[in-house]
Amino acid sequence: MVLGILTGCGGDKEEAETTEAPPAAEATDAADDTQEATDEAADDAEDAAAPAGDIRIALVMSHQTNAFTTEFSNAAVAAGKDLGVEVTVFDGKKDVAQQITQIQSAISQKYDGILVEPVSVEGIKPAVEMANEAGIPIATCIQKMKDQELAKAYIGGDDTAAGELQMRKACEDLGGKGNIAILYGPMGSDAQIIRLAGYEKALEDYPDVEIVFDTTANWVTDEALKVTENWLASGKELNAIVSQNDSMAIGA
Repeated sequence: MVLGILTGCGGDKEEAETTEAPPAAEATDAADDTQEATDEAADDAEDAAAPAGDIRIALVMSHQTNAFTTEFSNAAVAAGKDLGVEVTVFDGKKDVAQQITQIQSAISQKYDGILVEPVSVEGIKPAVEMANEAGIPIATCIQKMKDQELAKAYIGGDDTAAGELQMRKACEDLGGKGNIAILYGPMGSDAQIIRLAGYEKALEDYPDVEIVFDTTANWVTDEALKVTENWLASGKELNAIVSQNDSMAIGA
């Protein structure tokens, strides 16, 4: 197109010759060189934009024995994939010692971050301190630890408020009078302690409601079933059961 314009403008023969297109072979070589340079530049830009390495997060759960904890874990893994983050789930099996070992393993494997649902409010403190010393950010989820300030953050709800709402609803349904039994999660866990605090706060407004039974079923449906059968076999009047999670409620 440029040649056509120059020729059409009436330039002399010498000028026309200097503006002639190069031979086809030369043009092809030039095009190849240009494309190669373009490809190299694109590769360099892609390499520069690529992350130095995959981000890895260790999710250390207290257990994987009910639908809530397994769905939470699966959702975390799925969210990680969406964000380009590798999330590895560790099952603490309700064992503080095992959970500490898992956190130590995550530290030694140089995970970029650790998210932990504490088995015990106090038990994992040494492992959390180790993570801090190693410069690996660690946060709690679902349940808090006693020295929560040692963790970078807490991801979860307000269990005290949830417990108060739950017990208040039970008392209202009983008309403010009756006998209630409570199914706890693992004793000493944050959820067990904090939800109980909410129960006690609600019960202050219902002096005619009595707690006649209370014991742990460790979040497990079958355990809750056995406990409830024993309560009913006792012959004591029981008007309602308040469970600290849905799996135990199914058993009751």
